[in-house]
Amino acid sequence: MEFLRIFESQNYVVDYFSQKQTRKNIVVTFTERSNRKIDGTGFGGNFLLSNRFSVISIKSNVDNWYQDIPEELLRATRDFLNEKSFLDFNKSSYGSSMGAYAAIAFSSILNIDHIFAISPLVNISFDWDQRWAADFKRLGTFKQIDRYMIKSNTRITVAYDPYDLDHKHAELISQLASPGLYFPVRAPFSGHPSGQVLSKAGVLKTLASAALSGAELPPIQKILRANRQNNSSYLTVLAKNCHRANKKTWSRDLYLKAVKTAPYNAEFQVQAARAYEQTVELDLAIMHGATAVALAPRNPYIAATLARILDKAGLAQQAAYQLRYALQCDAQNEGFLLHKASLERRYPNLVSLFRDSERGEGLYGVSSVKP
Repeated sequence: MEFLRIFESQNYVVDYFSQKQTRKNIVVTFTERSNRKIDGTGFGGNFLLSNRFSVISIKSNVDNWYQDIPEELLRATRDFLNEKSFLDFNKSSYGSSMGAYAAIAFSSILNIDHIFAISPLVNISFDWDQRWAADFKRLGTFKQIDRYMIKSNTRITVAYDPYDLDHKHAELISQLASPGLYFPVRAPFSGHPSGQVLSKAGVLKTLASAALSGAELPPIQKILRANRQNNSSYLTVLAKNCHRANKKTWSRDLYLKAVKTAPYNAEFQVQAARAYEQTVELDLAIMHGATAVALAPRNPYIAATLARILDKAGLAQQAAYQLRYALQCDAQNEGFLLHKASLERRYPNLVSLFRDSERGEGLYGVSSVKP
């Protein structure tokens, strides 16, 4: 495999990868939010290379939404793409969420022909979308995607959940695209980002290959419908929507279906615990919460969830042990501190436990259940 380092700084790396007998398509990829790896092939790189795409992988190890991307990086990448060897190549960009923002925002600068954006955001500072308000507060400013960031002849394929706030961003992007060059891929109850549900349904690779090469998009809706009862990601997103609609029993049952499809997933177990907590079936909530802690023993937020459920069940000492560990990991967490104060006020004998006890083995008297 051919490899070339195009650009490198503390927070950004750009690498070029190409297999032998590659097709005449080169894809610029952008890593997603929470990525911390700036080595390797980047977002979707292994899949693209196995399908004979050449790849320019732009990798960031900070969650700055590419607002601080160096001008030298963009120039170096553009100059590399403009080399004679790529003159007759289709040039595409690809990313998810934060990476999808970048795939669109820098498409004109990089002379991109095709964009495949999974759950892209136009701006993270809208009043109606506060999901990344903390990021915006830290950044202080944000460059909103506008029509000047997109070439007039660029085809844009956007995959998104029509029941998520992402649909508003998708609608704004449709207004920026040239007529006939916007292709929406609606994936109901796929959440943010939609890629996980599409991947588990077995349609993401086919969809990405078509979108990035400018080919006709495959019909995926029938496959998504047929797959949804066995798609744990779909089930958990639908369960969250049911919970927001105050359909607590439906939400619980959907989380249980998700647990059955992926019993060793700690997140699904803790979601099932929360669902049972909502329906006041605390014994079952404790069982799933303890299983989640056993699967992810270093996660303070799961421990804190179990602590809350144990407290509701009247098991104050076991709750305190779980909360003690959560505070050791995140001593400034306001929710953890409020729960600690509440326990100490109601059970003065626990003050010394929080002060002196060390976390022991196991789950502090809570028996985990193997899934």
